[in-house]
This record gives sequence, structure tokens and C-alpha cells, in this order.
Amino acid sequence: MIMQRRIYQGVPVIIDDPRIDPARMAKAWAKDGFRSIRANMLSMAAANQPGKKSWIVLQTMTGSEKVVENILEQAGVEALVPTEKAPDVRRRGRIIEGQERPVMRGYVMVHAVLSPAALNGLRRVEHVIGIVGGAERPWCADAKSVKMIKALSKKANAADETKVLPFELGERVVFREGPFYLLEGVVTAVDGEKFDAQVEVMILGGHVPVHNVPLEILAKV
Repeated sequence: MIMQRRIYQGVPVIIDDPRIDPARMAKAWAKDGFRSIRANMLSMAAANQPGKKSWIVLQTMTGSEKVVENILEQAGVEALVPTEKAPDVRRRGRIIEGQERPVMRGYVMVHAVLSPAALNGLRRVEHVIGIVGGAERPWCADAKSVKMIKALSKKANAADETKVLPFELGERVVFREGPFYLLEGVVTAVDGEKFDAQVEVMILGGHVPVHNVPLEILAKV
């Protein structure tokens, strides 16, 4: 029996955004398909784009926060990974100074115009899992909270984990630092070894789980 193979030719996706030049998109598709189109859509999230900008949060693969931040910054997109200084470590009589690390693993903040093209471009960045709240109605941090996040990030030092006490399941808490600053939620899981928790928050009427939350950035309500 002779196997027949069919070859399907892709076609460009039409993005309903008046700022996108159809001729430019067609040229990008003819050049190398999705790669150029992804780059063009990501450019719609760049800091130089006109329009009202909002701070949203991308969920990324754990450990890839700074990689995603660098990719976005190289594309001209304003991004922020709130960081803290890890505790110093004593090893063989020497004190090794702690390095900067994300306050919350797996999340990157982005300041951009929330057009369909920009959101599609952000979703397709390497190591990005999704947008908190979803691409249709992303959760936005208010300007006051972002200002406080930046201020706290500059002087944040990781707490001594031996002094952190676990929260109880079902307990209401509030974020004291990080991308979800001042947002309230409920503790749904606690990891006593990693000293972090999963917190369920209410975003746009829906329950959204936030993972890898260090216990030291939470406070009881």
C-alpha cells in the first residue's frame, strides 16, 4: 500500500489591531512565517507604543524570570522582576554573600498597551506560560502598588527562613511584596520544606491560584 502525504500551507492570522500594517504582516509571513509575526506582535507591547499602558503579570517557567525579562527588554518592552537579596551562606569558614533572586518565582511584570496584538506577542515569548487573569481580561496592578513594589524590591532582603512560621490552610492573607502587592487571598497549600505556599486570589470574579509564594511576603489579614 502506498501512503499518501498531504502538505498543508499555512496562512497568516488576522489580528484586529489598527496599528498593524497588513502589508508588513504579509511580508513577515512570506519571510519566515510565525517567527517574524511573533516579533511584530511583541513590538506592539514596546514602551514606545502610543496609548494607555497597564501593568500586567506573566506567569513563566520557574527559574526563567530573568531570561524572560531580558527577552522583553531587548524587544523594547518594559518589564520588571521584583528581587530580593538571598541570605549569606557560611561554607567552610567562609561567608558567601547572597545573590539577587526573584521575590516570587515564576512571575514577571510587564508595562504595556493591552492591545490584542501585544497580548498575543507576550503570550508567545519563550518560557512564558500565560497571562495572569487570561489574555482577554488580564489582571492589572495599580500604579501605587507598582511604585511600592519597586521601592521594596530595591531594599528587600530575604528573611531568615528558620524564623518563618507556616500559615494554616484556609487562612486569609495579604501580599506584602512582589507582583501581587496588597492583594488578598486564601492559603490553599503550604510547603514546610521550601517555606512557600499556594494562595488563591480573586481576579475579575474568578479564583486564580498563585504558586511559589514565599511565606515571608505574606501577612495574616
